[in-house]
Amino acid sequence: MDRHISQYTENSMATQLPPKDAPSPKTKYEMSLAEFPVAFLSTRIPEDTKSIVYEDEIAGKNGQPVKRRWEIFPHATLGFPTPSTQATLFELFQLWSEQNFSSPDIQFGTLYELIKRKGIKHADPDAYNRIREDLDRLVGITIRAKNAFWDNDVKAYVTKTFHLFESVEIYHADPNNPSQSTLPFSRITASPSLWQSIGANALIALRDVDRELYHSLTPTEQRLGVYLAKMLNTSTTHRRNLDKLASQLPIFASRKKDMKKMVVRACDGLIKKNFPYLSSYYFQKAKAGGGENIVFNRRHIKGTPQVQDDGSLTMQQIDLLNQINEFIAEPTDQKRSNGFYTTVVRKVSPNTIYRALSTTRQANALNEIKTTRARYFTTVIKKLASEQGITL
Repeated sequence: MDRHISQYTENSMATQLPPKDAPSPKTKYEMSLAEFPVAFLSTRIPEDTKSIVYEDEIAGKNGQPVKRRWEIFPHATLGFPTPSTQATLFELFQLWSEQNFSSPDIQFGTLYELIKRKGIKHADPDAYNRIREDLDRLVGITIRAKNAFWDNDVKAYVTKTFHLFESVEIYHADPNNPSQSTLPFSRITASPSLWQSIGANALIALRDVDRELYHSLTPTEQRLGVYLAKMLNTSTTHRRNLDKLASQLPIFASRKKDMKKMVVRACDGLIKKNFPYLSSYYFQKAKAGGGENIVFNRRHIKGTPQVQDDGSLTMQQIDLLNQINEFIAEPTDQKRSNGFYTTVVRKVSPNTIYRALSTTRQANALNEIKTTRARYFTTVIKKLASEQGITL
């Protein structure tokens, strides 16, 4: 029986059902949709595209390199997710957050309510069709992910093929049946893989960014904004290889300079619209592997003391020291350990410091830190420095 029921009226009667008996799960998997592409950012899709593919390498457990691959296959008839699908997914996650992630069911009322949340003022039939297709695409796409999931139970990376959502149910009122029972809210149901990865790093949710601002952004600005909100959540600076970033969003261009222009346009748009996670950016030559890096700077995180330039440290060392302090975000630890961290940025290479920060962030996300982030970071950086013959 087909349970995908079309809904075309603002006046549909709807009532919210109590959530299914599905207690909030222990976060079995860590997966960040902010890091992986889900939709094309333009309706012009490269010819003969079979899938969206993103590959990278990260520092995994104990700093060991881990190669990740993320591949999205399209809906059988509707094709790949579009910019509209990306915006609809954002709203679904906002609703899920408002419902405290109490169930794998995300209840959205009616299609008209989703349209209003997306800021679409004229709910014409095309708008309804786009929303319905967005929801169907989100159910119909398939993701094949290698090492994109960390299993908290067995402490290992997992290769999975899965869907984001299992089903969508959309109800509508029958205008010729005045005695029709009050209808339940329409809903979309998360897959077990998504439901088991609803930790803070798994969702497309922007702190300090209201929906009106989000929907005022272009599709590329939206996608870059979500990525930067993840990467600059506890840091003031984030550095990324430009080619990898373009693949991560994804941005496609036949010439590298055109791809760079698209990134620049998105950055400038975010800054112009006062997006809180980006204040400036610049490019630099990449030391490892060639190419070019882009460096993003975030506005100062309120309440976190900043190190001032007294002439004893280089600007890069000051930046590293601020990143350490802001990630730790515990004033007592900052005051007690600032001298030690100054020694760290003077004696240890930036790559080693970034590796220690990455290891500490991952342990924090997995709730593996039993003391404080400061003490955990200190243990990691001392170990890495010792392996290089450096005494701290």
